[in-house]
Amino acid sequence: MPSNGTISRRRILATTSGALGAVLAGCADESEGESSSTTEFDESDGARDRSSHEYEVLTVRSSDDEHFIHPSEDEASAAEDDDDGLPSRYRRTLQLVLDEDDADALWIEGDSDDGRELREFVDATDFDTQTIVVDQRTIEDCYERRVRGILAESDSLRTRYCQHLKPPDAPCEADKSVMEAVVFRVNRRYEESPSSRGSSEGMSCHGPGVATRSDAGADADVDSDVNEGSE
Repeated sequence: MPSNGTISRRRILATTSGALGAVLAGCADESEGESSSTTEFDESDGARDRSSHEYEVLTVRSSDDEHFIHPSEDEASAAEDDDDGLPSRYRRTLQLVLDEDDADALWIEGDSDDGRELREFVDATDFDTQTIVVDQRTIEDCYERRVRGILAESDSLRTRYCQHLKPPDAPCEADKSVMEAVVFRVNRRYEESPSSRGSSEGMSCHGPGVATRSDAGADADVDSDVNEGSE
């Protein structure tokens, strides 16, 4: 994990049966200046909270906007040498860990409690029935991201999120983007990565018909798609 600055984490257990049931999200062992809280969401939050499969989520936020989880050490080194010149708002990767070999190769920057928890989360996966999905995307420091659901189809994978402002007393830095890794353990086995992958993200977590923001950062009522091999 990145060693400079604060890393926060949040773990969610979601039980789904057509619609998302109770979701408990809490913060644990946070660094100084961060608070711990438990928030309960239920089906009354709307039809957007739906998933095709049960899943668990571990969310980890870095203090800068660089990727910190890579498919392998070699790819981590290559990423350091590859300056694509893209602003941080465009930086997003979605990768799948399909088996124990992928899990062993997974490279997590640095050495910290958060990195070890991530490693334990991945290692606890039953790859005969489950898949790890790592979605790294930037977020403004004064916002929080909430998972609305995951649709894991035979040859497609879609994630849904929304954002809301942090509480007024939560420490944050305005106009600063940080990298956040949303790591799903979804109860569906993939033998290979689906060719179609995408996501949508609403800039409000309340009510139907909220605007969504594509991965390019523009406000729009459309989803963003990622084709295999383009990341």
